[in-house]
Amino acid sequence: VGYLVDFHLLETSLAVLIPTAGQVGPVSFAQAAAGVLALLQAAMGVALWECLRVTHMFSRLGGLDDRLRRRMAWGAGELLLVLAVLGGVLAAQGALPAATDTGAAPLPGLGSPLPSAQTLGLAGRAALGAVLPLALAFAAVPLESFLRNGRLTCGLLSQGLLGAVAMTLRLTGRLVLSMCALLTAVYDLLIFLPLWVEARLRDNLRARQERRASPSRPLAGTDPA
Repeated sequence: VGYLVDFHLLETSLAVLIPTAGQVGPVSFAQAAAGVLALLQAAMGVALWECLRVTHMFSRLGGLDDRLRRRMAWGAGELLLVLAVLGGVLAAQGALPAATDTGAAPLPGLGSPLPSAQTLGLAGRAALGAVLPLALAFAAVPLESFLRNGRLTCGLLSQGLLGAVAMTLRLTGRLVLSMCALLTAVYDLLIFLPLWVEARLRDNLRARQERRASPSRPLAGTDPA
């Protein structure tokens, strides 16, 4: 959620500052640039904690010699600080056109001072844009635990999902079998009377044909001619 807020701040600010930058494939230039800045901030946070050996997601960074590792930690920290300041400046500059549209001057020192509410809004956006990258850098610590336990968690979730699917299919099969038995019973009940009538009529017809086909028996005591 924090990265989405940071991306939204950067994207809206860049869209205001560069309204006619065009497209980068299917996305706008502001969205692509905001995504790159957010990814750089996340990467610098992960690299900082890896070089400090707080996290161990990339063993090669932690396995470097101490001198090179400290240099990389300082470099990652400085880049993260620069990106945080850049995010704060972009967030504040992106809110300036909205403030000037209300009829107030942009900033103190550049004209008449802004009203207090607009000044607080600019300060809030600037502080949020600067603090969010620094705060989200700490997300690398729980991210390592999540990735480490992700296989077990995904296995348990998959097991539960497959169990739910199997139970659903089992219940569906039993329901289909019960419906088939019920439909068979209803069909037998409906077809019984016509079949019984047909069988009786067939027996009567067979009996008549047998009586017609058999010769008549002679009377007792008479001599057949």
